[in-house]
Amino acid sequence: MSDTPISDRFEVDNTPPRIQKMTAQAEGRQIHVTLEATDDFSIIKKAEYSVDAGEWQCLEPVGQISDSKTESYDFRASIVPPPHALVDQPDQKHTPVKTFSNEHVVVVRVYDRYDNVATAKYVTK
Repeated sequence: MSDTPISDRFEVDNTPPRIQKMTAQAEGRQIHVTLEATDDFSIIKKAEYSVDAGEWQCLEPVGQISDSKTESYDFRASIVPPPHALVDQPDQKHTPVKTFSNEHVVVVRVYDRYDNVATAKYVTK
């Protein structure tokens, strides 16, 4: 007679989610961002975004609960340019005028249930 140890089932997931269909469009002092996050193995646990290397902000999916393998996101983020984003541009009288750059970078990161992470960026013009 021999004994065989049997353990409870466990899951191993080391593949990150995928970020797809990401778009970002500047609208005045805001950026409108849409994207889809998908994971083949586990649910999407959370998502965050950052604009122009600012602080990370929590992101809520369209359905308001992260509970499936595919989540859609549609949000607007305020554009608050840091001081170094000011650009000198001469006006018609050749005096320096401080204006904000029209280019902005949105970075999104998405985590699955096992903390695998995917990141994506979009540069608006």
